Amino acid sequence: MVADLSTRKYKLIAFDLDGVLTESKSSWEHVHDYFGVPISSRRKNFLDYVWGRIDYNEWIRRDIELWNKALGRKLRREDLLEAIDRIKVNNDVSRVVGELKRQEFIVGIISAGIGQLAEKIASEYGFDFWIANQITFTSNGVVSDNQRARMPPYRKPLTLLWIARRYGISIRETIYVGDSDWDIGVIKLAGCGIAYNCSTRLAENADIVVNKLSEVLKTITKC
Repeated sequence: MVADLSTRKYKLIAFDLDGVLTESKSSWEHVHDYFGVPISSRRKNFLDYVWGRIDYNEWIRRDIELWNKALGRKLRREDLLEAIDRIKVNNDVSRVVGELKRQEFIVGIISAGIGQLAEKIASEYGFDFWIANQITFTSNGVVSDNQRARMPPYRKPLTLLWIARRYGISIRETIYVGDSDWDIGVIKLAGCGIAYNCSTRLAENADIVVNKLSEVLKTITKC
């Protein structure tokens, strides 16, 4: 049974993309797997970012270079779209987003995942906004050498704050649903932080922990 949220104190809910709206824990890793990128190569990029040797822009640039190398040529737009089309969407997304929209929530995506996937899911399921890392291509459909990260993981809290102001609401009226330790900052900032199918560390920083996306509808009133 879905809770009646008509007298709710929250007006906006934002979801992480990878591992929350999708079955894949990382859209980046999915594309690596799809193109056959060696685990050792992608792991090096991850560690260089985590240890501060490179910034997020450089991490994206390096990952794209791995795709180019695996393909034996530069990535084309259709290559990326083909890869992300294989990513399975969580079965509960349609029901959850539909019910939230019916109860007049502003519903969006804030993710460090691949922007083309966020855009696809937002369009198909009626999200009001999405912010993720759109990979840019030239007019000829070839991946650009100049990539700019729109949504580094550490910027999620500031992005949620900016989105709330854009819609004219308080940060206390927002909810964020995430699944990884990258989401701790935004989970703590939101009026209600919901940890989904997550690590112990994220759970310890959340207001609510759920194991199924559909449980979001029943637990919002408990925040």
